[in-house]
Parts: sequence; C-alpha cells; structure tokens
Amino acid sequence: MATPEQQADTIPSLSEIIPPHSEILISSEQIRRRVEELGKQISHDYAGKNPIFLCTLKGGFIFFADLVRNLDLQILGKFEIGFLRASSYVGQTSTQELKLIPTFDLTILKDRDIIIAEDLIDSGFSAETLIKMAREDWQTQSVEMIVLLFKLTGRNANGLRPRYIGYEIPDFWVFGVGPDDGGLTPGDTSRCFPDIRYYPS
Repeated sequence: MATPEQQADTIPSLSEIIPPHSEILISSEQIRRRVEELGKQISHDYAGKNPIFLCTLKGGFIFFADLVRNLDLQILGKFEIGFLRASSYVGQTSTQELKLIPTFDLTILKDRDIIIAEDLIDSGFSAETLIKMAREDWQTQSVEMIVLLFKLTGRNANGLRPRYIGYEIPDFWVFGVGPDDGGLTPGDTSRCFPDIRYYPS
C-alpha cells in the first residue's frame, strides 16, 4: 500500500491539469471582486421582495454558488433558489433549440420576481427563450438576468442585454468558472478551472 507521501506524489498539480497552451482572460481575483459587487447590487435592488434565483445548469452552478454567498441577507431578506437544466449547445455549436429540464414545479414562479443566472451569453438564444417563458408561460411578476460573461457578438441580433453583467468579453470560446472547453479537456474538468481562460488562435 502506498504511503501518504507516495500518494501525494501521484496527484497532479493544477498547472498539469490546465492546458498549457491556454491563457487567462479574467483572473479568479477579478471574478471574486466582481461577483461581490453584483451580490451587493442585487441585494439592494430586491430588498424585501423575496425573489427566486434560478440557476441554469450545468454551466451556471459555480457562478451561482458564488453569487448567493455574496448576497447581503440583512438587506435582501428572504429569497429562494431553483435549478434549470438548459442548453442549446452540442460541443461548440449552437443548435438554436433549447432543451429545458426543471428540477422543481414551475407553477411556484407565478407572480414572483425572478432572477435567472447564466454563466455565459453568446448568441442570446437560450436567454431570450427563458425570458419569454418566464413572462408568457410561467407568468412571473418580473424577470431579470444576471450573467458572468456577456459576449460582444453580432449573433445576438435582437439586442438582448441583461440587467446584470459581470464582464463583457470578445467573441471567442472561453472556459472555466462554469463554461467548458467544448470537450477538449476530459469530463467537466474545464468548468472548474479558477480563471476564465481561452485558447489563443
């Protein structure tokens, strides 16, 4: 049986896991500070409204967890959370067809103020579809979106712009802190990298 020291020798370092040819676009410290700011802003905007925060899976879970931990409960008061499995991507290609799997009874959203949290908005198709569902199908009182990364791209033809944006980024594939690298790294490993990274062309 291997000793603890021998086992430690077999555990790869973070630098060995992260692709060496990728580069940092936004550092973990920058993200931490920005999410803290967003948490304070939303706490003031929704003070006393008992909002429901919805997290889109898989990509939104890291940003969402950081966000709710940064809500000021003394200002915001009560709130609820829910999770939606929503995706319009296969690999790095948008299918323009939203697949939605809720983990709760959507009828609880009726006449409620909801905030949908996304890791990334690219074409805006998923975000626009969710907003339309919230207004027309779920009959919410109000709906806003908060997104960590908002791509500056011409594909978002309808001019969607979330109320809360972490960072505006150029139009290239990014990964880490939620978004994956399209399968270049095995499993969901790339979603958990601490920085927002990209592959230079």
